Amino acid sequence: MEAIADLLEKKAFNFADRQRFTMLNELLGLGGYLTFNGHNSIFKAQRALLKQPLSAPVVKKDYRKILEVKSREYLERCFNRPDNFLSEGNAVVGEAIIQITYGRLKDDKGTDYIRVNEHVEDILIAGLEGYVVDLIPA
Repeated sequence: MEAIADLLEKKAFNFADRQRFTMLNELLGLGGYLTFNGHNSIFKAQRALLKQPLSAPVVKKDYRKILEVKSREYLERCFNRPDNFLSEGNAVVGEAIIQITYGRLKDDKGTDYIRVNEHVEDILIAGLEGYVVDLIPA
């Protein structure tokens, strides 16, 4: 078991990597985000920072109320608009993540974090559509 843990944790850099996403990481400057990092020191540091706050006991203790409220909201939305259950699910999950991350859905200036996220999502989708730079080996 120790050998497996050693291979998966300590030597992951040697045996596994993630797609480079040249367009997103290098050309759009999103290389510092956990989602797009390969198995490098930035990825390892970010993962270590998130390990404790996203552990099951912490989620249960600290985020339970938000998750219960959002679950209830989702059921109400599905009851009122059953045809939109997928989009309502995406909206509720997004709202829960924003509330857990920032503690609110808008900042002091009224900036709606959900709308900002949708804009970033559009950029990411465009960046992941497939560009020649992502096909060229490093």
